[in-house]
Amino acid sequence: MNLELQRDEVQAYLLENNTTPLDKFIFKGSPFPAISIQELAQQLDGKRRVKNKLPLWHTTNGILFPPKLNLEQTSSEATAQYKAALVLGNTLLDMTGGFGIDSYYFSKIINSVTHIEMNDELSAFAKANFKTLNAQNINTVVGDSITYLTNKDLTFDTVFIDPARRDSNKDRVFKLSDCLPNVPKYLDLLLSKCKRLIVKTSPLLDILRGLSELRSVSEIHIVAVKNEVKELIWILESTPKEQLECISVNLKPNGIDKTVVKYSDALNERALYDLPAHYLYEPNAALMKSGTFNWISSHFGISKLHK
Repeated sequence: MNLELQRDEVQAYLLENNTTPLDKFIFKGSPFPAISIQELAQQLDGKRRVKNKLPLWHTTNGILFPPKLNLEQTSSEATAQYKAALVLGNTLLDMTGGFGIDSYYFSKIINSVTHIEMNDELSAFAKANFKTLNAQNINTVVGDSITYLTNKDLTFDTVFIDPARRDSNKDRVFKLSDCLPNVPKYLDLLLSKCKRLIVKTSPLLDILRGLSELRSVSEIHIVAVKNEVKELIWILESTPKEQLECISVNLKPNGIDKTVVKYSDALNERALYDLPAHYLYEPNAALMKSGTFNWISSHFGISKLHK
């Protein structure tokens, strides 16, 4: 990572070329001896990519952007802010820190945040941006988070983990046990290090499969943004609630649609059935993902045509 990119004249040059086609921008070459055109192009491309997903990063002068794959894999500001409302206590460990979006919003709620990232270059991007954003309560660590927890006699109020959903061949995986780190394998370690463990998983993970791989789950949050499911958030505690809660949320520009149900009760509800009426009702994407169709029918008084 080249910190020369943060100089005012470089940032001004990128702003001047905000609408320049990327191929034409690259063809012009770099006017800065200490910065390659590839480095400049990465910044210009990154700033454009995050305009809607990360508006604060897009508009803040001096933010540095990693390669596009890292930007594609990071949380949006909307989902990061939602997750920040789920944390507890004064200390938090982000075991899979990445570009640092989640850590930044955690730091707005938690007094002390530790951001761990194995990729030293990505960690450097996050650290530089934390400084630019004046997030002074985030400590960045380069390394393997499982090793970090194993070798250090530390506990945290909240531990957050978003395991990588690609295997050693870079192929997508969906079972928790196939992700890195393997959360089910290290679950005892993780629960021994915190009061609340928050696990983020792919929206494609089957809820019943996730429950079979985890234990001590108190809440499942199905998080959709503008009616597209983006994340499943699993809240684990050493003493879970008597009944697992399933919280379906749809984050919209003008507010949040939120539905909370007792999961086992919802699955045991009996649906209503009738002949076709004059409308077709489709639940929002988060409710659809929950699979609680009988509860939806009973709760809202909406008849189904057939199972």
